[in-house]
Order: sequence, then C-alpha cells, then structure tokens
Amino acid sequence: MHQEDHRGLIDIMKKLLFIDDHVPRFDQSAGSRTSYNYLSLLIDMGLDISFIAADFLDDEPYSMPLRSIGVKVLTGRWFRAFWRLWLLFRSRQFDYVFFNRPGPTKLFIGYVTRFSEAKKLYQCHDLHFLRLRRKYLVDEDPRTFAQSYESERLEMDLIRKADVFLTFSQHEKDIISKRLPESRAEVIPLYFYEKFAPAISNFSQRHGLLCVGGFKHNPNIDAVLWFVKEVFPRIRERCPCVILHVVGNHPPEEIAALASEDIRILGFVSDEELSKLYQQVRLAVVPLRFGAGVKGKTMEAISCSLPLVSTAIGIEGVGLEDIVPATDDPQSFSERVVELYNNEMALRQCSTQLNEYATQNLTQKAAKVKMNQILSSLAQKKGG
Repeated sequence: MHQEDHRGLIDIMKKLLFIDDHVPRFDQSAGSRTSYNYLSLLIDMGLDISFIAADFLDDEPYSMPLRSIGVKVLTGRWFRAFWRLWLLFRSRQFDYVFFNRPGPTKLFIGYVTRFSEAKKLYQCHDLHFLRLRRKYLVDEDPRTFAQSYESERLEMDLIRKADVFLTFSQHEKDIISKRLPESRAEVIPLYFYEKFAPAISNFSQRHGLLCVGGFKHNPNIDAVLWFVKEVFPRIRERCPCVILHVVGNHPPEEIAALASEDIRILGFVSDEELSKLYQQVRLAVVPLRFGAGVKGKTMEAISCSLPLVSTAIGIEGVGLEDIVPATDDPQSFSERVVELYNNEMALRQCSTQLNEYATQNLTQKAAKVKMNQILSSLAQKKGG
C-alpha cells in the first residue's frame, strides 16, 4: 500500500461502520456492486470496517467475500435482536458511519447520532423522490406523486442530519446544493476500475444490441417494454438481422413474454457471461424513461469502451452529452441506433472517446483520492 494513499488521514487506523440494506450481492445489481467496491476501497485505504445489513441476513455466497478482505460482517439473529444495545456500547468507537439508501439510514441514524460522535456520510444511491417524480410524468398516477412527496421529506431530513451527502451525479449535487445550501454535498464515482481494455477496433466482428438492468428496479421494466414496443420495430425495419440481448435478474412475466428469435431475454447471467456479451455486441442501449442518479449499466458500457445510445435519463450526471447525445423519442432513438450500428468509423470514434473518458474519470486511484479528501476533511473538522 502506497504512502500517498493515506495522505491527510490521521496515522492511527480509523474505524468505519458501513450500513446498507443487505449484504452486497455484487453480481445482482448496480447498487450492490457499488457498495462492494466502496467496502473494498475503504479497506484498501487502511480503515477498519464493520458492516451492518439492515435485514441482518448472513447472505451467502456474498458475506464470505467481505470477510475475506477484512470486513467484519455483523448479521444473524443476535444482531437482529440486540443491534440497539450493540450501538449503545460500540458506536462510540467509530470515527465514521457510512449510511447507504434512505431505508437503512432512517432506521439507524437516530441511534448513531444519540450514542456516537462519529462523522456521518450518507449515500442515497439515487434521489428516490426525483426518480418517483419522473415516474409520475410517465404513469400520471396520483399515488406515485404522493410517494415522491413522502420520499422528498425523508431524504431532505436525512441529508440535513448527515455531515456529508454523497452522490454519484453532478445533477443531484446541484439539486441538493440549491435546496439545502447549508448541507455539504460531494460527487463520488459510481464505478471505478484498476485498468481498462483498449478502445474497440473490430466492430466488423461484432453483432447485436445489449440492454442491461435488474428487473427488481421498476424503471428497467418500463425501459425494456418501451424499447421493444416503440423503438426496436423501427430498428428492425432498417436492420432486419439485428438481435437484442436483454440481461437482468428476476425478469417478470411481461418481460419474459417478449422473447423471440430476435429478442433474447437472458435473465441473470454471471459476470463472466456478461463480459463476453460486452465483447460480442456492437452497441449498448439505455432506454430509461425515468430514474435518478448515475446508471450502472451506462458506466459499465463506458468501462468496456462500448458505444451506446441512451435517453437523457440514462446519461444524466456524468458529462457525456458531447459523446452520447440524448435521444428521448422512439424515432430519434431508432435513427441514432441505426446510424451508429451501420457506421464502423463512427463506432470506433465513439469507442475511443469513451475509453478516454473512462481512463480519466473511472480509475480506482481517482476514487481513492476523492474518498481520502472527504474523510480527511471530516477528521480535521472533528479534531477542530
């Protein structure tokens, strides 16, 4: 471990309590992959990490990888029954508490504040009220609007209680900075990597489209249904041989029913299988009509230097508009796909630009520097 990794942190080993809704199922969803990556990064930075899952389930095969890198995983019946007592006696030992998502944060933050002087970091993963407000614009359901209002009240309260609000999206930072100017908001990367594959040059050997997203997340269901019904038929008119690969765990019946010769509903695939798909297809599509935060599927495609076509929601918050212009209606989306798919020179240029973006913004080193700056400033504030 390099000396500069710890620059700005106090020399003694800091203790951090990491709280999430469940043990990160890192091959199941973007949120879980992100939580696992940050746990690994914080361990690599030299922190002593304890982890509480709000469901208290010792979820294998996912708990063991955390323990193997040095994370103390606090799950099981005892913690479910006595976590309040545990916080009463143990929370004072922590220098930081890293909360994830509104639900677990709402459950634990009051007890942490009462029993501990630890600095509180809150990562919402995305602003839920913003996602719901945008969903309301699509479904026009008054219940969705009511849910967005309740989420907004909760999230604003949690951000006020935290010492720093962490977001993956510059757009969401701007929203919070405007609404809560007294609160500190920082942008951190969603995904980060140690190395990247080179830009793609062999598009003549690649075929098909790839759409990725877990189906426990409602925006992904809407995205695939919209794309298959409104966009893909227009693409097939001009590219009759193109195949769409749809990847995502727990596809509901309405998604499974879309399967055909030219639409392959693959469901859950392993990381190895997904990596092969990224190496085989010509283009990724991100047809999200509502949502919030930075999208894991978008960052994953970028890390593979794979050109993509996306709605504005799909590329929000990452500064990619010049490389990936937003296409929000079926006609423009289909035209963009066809134009890129049939133009190898444009595909190579886009791949090169995405590779440059990834190497400048998505490195593990950049994530470590950013987290070190945040933790160091909180430690100095506590010391002062």
